[in-house]
Amino acid sequence: VACLDACFEQQQCKSVGLHDTELDLPRSCFLSTADVEEARLYVEARRPSKGKAGQNQSELEELDKEDIVEPGLPLPNSVVNGCETSFIAANENREKGSPGSFASTGLMTLNCRHDRVLRMVNLTTAGEKQYYAIALLTSLFKELPSWWKMGILYDIACVLHRSMSRWKIKPLLLPQIEWGVSVFHAFGHQWACQCVYHPQKRKGFGFSDGEGCERCWGALKKLAPVLHVSGHHRRLFVLSTQVIHWDKSTRNSQATWLRNHYIHWKRPRARLDKCGVPVATLESHWADQVKTQSKPLPSVTKNLTGSFVSKIVSMLVAHANEEASCKKLCEEISKLSDHDDLSGDAKFDLTFQLQTWEASIARLGGRIKRACQQLAQKDRPTFTALEKARKDKFLGLRLQARALKHRLRARIRERCFESERLEHSYFRSTLDHKAHAQTAEALKRRLPGIKALAKRYNAICSQLSDMKARSRIHAAAVVPKPVEVDRLFEIGVDDEIWQDAGLDGDAEDTPPEWLSNEQVQEGIKAMLMYTRGKEEIKVLNHEIHVLLAWLSQEHSAIGHAITHCTGR
Repeated sequence: VACLDACFEQQQCKSVGLHDTELDLPRSCFLSTADVEEARLYVEARRPSKGKAGQNQSELEELDKEDIVEPGLPLPNSVVNGCETSFIAANENREKGSPGSFASTGLMTLNCRHDRVLRMVNLTTAGEKQYYAIALLTSLFKELPSWWKMGILYDIACVLHRSMSRWKIKPLLLPQIEWGVSVFHAFGHQWACQCVYHPQKRKGFGFSDGEGCERCWGALKKLAPVLHVSGHHRRLFVLSTQVIHWDKSTRNSQATWLRNHYIHWKRPRARLDKCGVPVATLESHWADQVKTQSKPLPSVTKNLTGSFVSKIVSMLVAHANEEASCKKLCEEISKLSDHDDLSGDAKFDLTFQLQTWEASIARLGGRIKRACQQLAQKDRPTFTALEKARKDKFLGLRLQARALKHRLRARIRERCFESERLEHSYFRSTLDHKAHAQTAEALKRRLPGIKALAKRYNAICSQLSDMKARSRIHAAAVVPKPVEVDRLFEIGVDDEIWQDAGLDGDAEDTPPEWLSNEQVQEGIKAMLMYTRGKEEIKVLNHEIHVLLAWLSQEHSAIGHAITHCTGR
């Protein structure tokens, strides 16, 4: 596991110049300018440049776009777009250091999970360009076997993952990388992103938090004022020397580091036992939660009615085909049974196949029935009636209301899960305060978008009420109730927001366990931490064996030297 991060405090004034005497350090951790330039040209050739237009789109601007999950990615675009607009680091055009005043605007480093600096690159642009991260990863994987897999933690890992996948940037590296978001940056991401990319929720990361780079910046911070006016080559030399010194000074604390991780992994076991829910059940609920909360959001487009009617037509055709196939299978079974040509196993197989067909027909029939409720028809509609429904404005508004309510419901769920961390954090360490602040800022930033969704939903509900009052055709229709904007975050699991009355009959009768059962929610948290703990202990045991082997070799080498040097 390794982590990436950039820091814009280590700047160097342009007035000092770049022509000071070059100082050669054999163990320098900096990438060469040629490597960085090669990565820049490669990325710019693969990916079109991002304009300022199209960035920072609001929740309402995203409504008319179809939300999809791109191939090779775990999350829909709406989630990644939300993370991209939330983080300054994701906006490459955002100026963090002025290139007009500074020749070097900052540093980006790649650290291992033990906080050792593996690679470092000097930043010369105002924003956190993606090609810096690509240059560091390329340099790292050049020295690793092609079959190795690495966990990479980065504050905007979801955005970088999508960029590399979408534009085929270093496609040979992607299968070797498991992406994760640094722990204390994760709380600023969308909740669905946290479910997938948070290292404590993602398989394989153990207790790695991805904050080793922050600890490195803390060790180098005291040099910032001096290096601000230092020459280019002297600055790189001093930084490399300080990194080497920091590595040596922290090496003696590795035993303490191992002991602390050993102690930490035992704690979730007690919470898991106290929960009383089987681990297999918790894993099933967690998989269902991730699947539900990472679904693409329904789009609110003008052609919702046409798409809905086309869906009903497709279901009717599929239902008719399945009924015909089932009828044909029944006839075949009847003929073979009359002649006693069926063996016991063959008869069982045909009967099982028939039961499967009948169950599928029943499920599809239920979906058709619920969809037809939207058309205000008790019987199955004819194709003529369906074509007429394409122009039904009332149906179109109701479908828009349903899509908006599903989006609003998803946003409220996310906020409830995120705000729970704030409500239960009374005694916090310094690092927990940072996570707390990230969560609070993210909640505050998303609040206007959620309220705007609710107001738009209420406006459509008002339009539906007016149309029902003026129309005889829709006099018997059930109109959805508006939501109370001021009470959006004070609702319970039985509140009207979770019901689809007046929208469709497709809603679940009861909310899922992961949403309504506090015992299951606590159990899922404990199960995830316990699973990460088992991963951590496996890695720790391997690291201890490696350290013991190294110590044995060092001891033998010293003993050999003492033996052969005696008497000389």
